[in-house]
Amino acid sequence: MLVNASVFAKWLSLSVFRHRSDKMSKQARLIEYLEQEMGLPEDAIALGLRQAGALPNLLPIALWKYGFVTADQLEQIFDWLETLQPGQNLM
Repeated sequence: MLVNASVFAKWLSLSVFRHRSDKMSKQARLIEYLEQEMGLPEDAIALGLRQAGALPNLLPIALWKYGFVTADQLEQIFDWLETLQPGQNLM
């Protein structure tokens, strides 16, 4: 099932109410990285977010599980996540 950009934007705006804004900004940075640097479509990211549920740290694993990223790309994502300052995890 594909999700259009407006549905994704609605989910993103609703997420602000579920997470503190500083936490959301980190997740938003990851989503931006996935879109811009990894070239993942919004629909793939939306599916990954749904599968990760309340645990946004599982987003990269969900994307790998469903074949949206390779094992090498998953490693690149983890390397990028390590560049976040200590204490800046997605949870």
